[in-house]
Amino acid sequence: MNKYDYLEEMSYSEQILFKKSIRKLLDTTFIVKDKDEKLYQYIARGSNRENVSEYLRLIGYNLNVADEQGVIMLYQDETDDENVGLKRTNLQSFDGTQIKFLLIMWQAFLTKYSYEREVYLTVGDIIDKLKFYGVSAELNQTSFKDNMKLLRRYNLIDFRGDDFTEDLSIRLYPSLMFCMNIDQMKQVISQYISDQDYLFETDETAEEEEENE
Repeated sequence: MNKYDYLEEMSYSEQILFKKSIRKLLDTTFIVKDKDEKLYQYIARGSNRENVSEYLRLIGYNLNVADEQGVIMLYQDETDDENVGLKRTNLQSFDGTQIKFLLIMWQAFLTKYSYEREVYLTVGDIIDKLKFYGVSAELNQTSFKDNMKLLRRYNLIDFRGDDFTEDLSIRLYPSLMFCMNIDQMKQVISQYISDQDYLFETDETAEEEEENE
């Protein structure tokens, strides 16, 4: 029996979901339950998870399902790490400004996620944080929009429309927690952020400092 006979045994609708799952992961790296619940539920189901994972391993990838956060992510299989000439289609290289942009979103999400099920910032909030960390000087309106669209493309954030008024609401997804591993995060923080204490400052920390002044 061919170990991929399960593909032929799927119904037409299951085959469509299977193909969409593979293509979505290769295109966006992350599938977020709150944004795409149908695909998330399909992949997260036991037998489907194994089938999708097995298929991805054929091309050097695998997946991880973070059930608690509602995030499915694609990553390169360890067995292909040393193979020369294999292009990682889901690898996004960020420049210095984009790294700072991403870190600000990451810090804002972690600050609020402990007490808010859904985390939102307005464009005005983001602009204030960019100014605080000295990033706003590196951004014009076009590059701001481009960076926002880049993070949305990989299901790290979401928003409706392209009219970036200050009150536009931006949803921060838990996929931000997995966009870099700890070693990568430490490396980019030390390289791009000079004042690291401020980066990890929470709302409570800021309030305590104000009281002590």
